[in-house]
Amino acid sequence: MIPEDVTLLVAALPDTTDGDAGALVRRLLAAELGLPAADVPLARLPGGRPVLTGAHAALGLSVTHTTRLVAVALARGHDVGVDAEERAEVPGATSVARRFFHPHEHRAFLALPAHERADAFTRVWTRREAVLKALGVGLAAQRERVEVYVDARTHDWLVHADGTAAGWRTVDLTLDGHVGALALREREDS
Repeated sequence: MIPEDVTLLVAALPDTTDGDAGALVRRLLAAELGLPAADVPLARLPGGRPVLTGAHAALGLSVTHTTRLVAVALARGHDVGVDAEERAEVPGATSVARRFFHPHEHRAFLALPAHERADAFTRVWTRREAVLKALGVGLAAQRERVEVYVDARTHDWLVHADGTAAGWRTVDLTLDGHVGALALREREDS
């Protein structure tokens, strides 16, 4: 269940180009904020993270897109992260998990029966991405910085981010054939 203080905007992406995804994000935000698309106060921080500015700067913003879907999460007074991936077998999942998952996540992943690993890989990947986006960092961050549960629980799946799970709310999402995750924490300056 999506927390009450989060607005999740989801739309099908008719084309696979980033330009189309960006235009769709702007249209979704325009409709939600009651502004013309050209007036949406959207900027990018160093590293590319999108943020709202001006009168809407208090809204946490996170964006994800695949070849078929765009999702935008807005949360007043919270840092928010959203991620979605298409349900699919990931070639080389074991080596990717070794490289990007927390060591505990990697061990738990390897302990799963082979038939459960495809879903588990996507679940862990989206959970990690959502938390990293809420922290404002990308996959290049140290893999030990974030740890999530590998199992199929649907909420409260964060073990820790920067050493604590306090103040975080986390939930899995099912978005039109995609696996997704949402993470948010109250901003320290709120």
